[in-house]
Amino acid sequence: MISWFHLRMTDRPYKNGTRRGKHKEPNRVALFFISLRPLFLTILLFVVGCDISRHYDAAMILADIDRVESTVSKANQRTVNFIVHGQSYTGHLYLPKGTVRAGVVVIPGAAEKGLEDRRLIAFATALSRVDLAVFVPDLPSLRELEVNSGNIQEIEAAILFLAGRKEFAPQGRTGLVAFSYTAGPAVLAACKPSIASKISIILTIGGYYSLPDVLTFITTGDFQVNDAWQHIKPSPYGQWVFVKSNLRHLDDQADRALFRQMINRKKTDFDLSVDDLVQQLGLQGRSLYSFISNRDRRHVETLYADLPVAMRAEINRLDLASNDLDGLEASLILVHGYDDTIIPFSQSAELDQALPPGQADLYLVD
Repeated sequence: MISWFHLRMTDRPYKNGTRRGKHKEPNRVALFFISLRPLFLTILLFVVGCDISRHYDAAMILADIDRVESTVSKANQRTVNFIVHGQSYTGHLYLPKGTVRAGVVVIPGAAEKGLEDRRLIAFATALSRVDLAVFVPDLPSLRELEVNSGNIQEIEAAILFLAGRKEFAPQGRTGLVAFSYTAGPAVLAACKPSIASKISIILTIGGYYSLPDVLTFITTGDFQVNDAWQHIKPSPYGQWVFVKSNLRHLDDQADRALFRQMINRKKTDFDLSVDDLVQQLGLQGRSLYSFISNRDRRHVETLYADLPVAMRAEINRLDLASNDLDGLEASLILVHGYDDTIIPFSQSAELDQALPPGQADLYLVD
């Protein structure tokens, strides 16, 4: 599909289960770019037997990523509107100057700037510079920091749009790139019969496999590697994205309003107290706050069972471990940072192990 996606590199085996390098907490929004630098650099240094154009493509992408903090250009960006199954959608399309080699759909992460995030623009532009037509759909919920099962249908629509346009996807198939929590909806969308054969390869950055395990991590910092517990201090950001994504499952509107006040307060400073608001919560609201404020993994299962039924049902819809992935035809490249404080690196490793041998390539990076 995309030549540089198919390059291979040798990485430390996951079975080692140990972490290398001094522990640090990188800025989450820069994690993707931090993680891809060693990936593409390794491609440049160690891959042999590939034609020179692949090295050039990798070098171009690496150079563009290194310039991500500079002013980005929207010269090759255009807004498109389309309809799939009677539903209207929109997004940004990035086209190369020359002939389109292939198409790729890039799903933005949960970020308030959405399509206008300069890092996202820089990444899409970098891909378009190596003759790819890049489509970034607008997923309104992600701009509200809400990941939900409705994103699956939106991703399906984006694939149908791009794959159905020969001028953007000459082979009638596309690639798919997803970040962090959107990796789950992306993989689930790729399992749908309507688009399974239209996706050749999926690249996930910091994705997940088991949402219940991720929830254990974002509340306690604990996660398992080869049946042994490890600990990293989690970012509070993950806890409040979870809250924001699930407010609609609280029956009491007063509880929803109180949590919105908490979120606004935490956006200013995660260390600010919300005790005054917690005291006003109803039964469901207290169950949610008790869950996200718990720091002992021994209590996670009990507190999870106390969450509203609708909330647990939504988690199940987005949980790759609870869903049938047999319909997945695409190959996967799974990239994850060892020091990810939102989703632990073990999640990408578990997804790799859950898939048939050879379907996924796993790259764990410092």
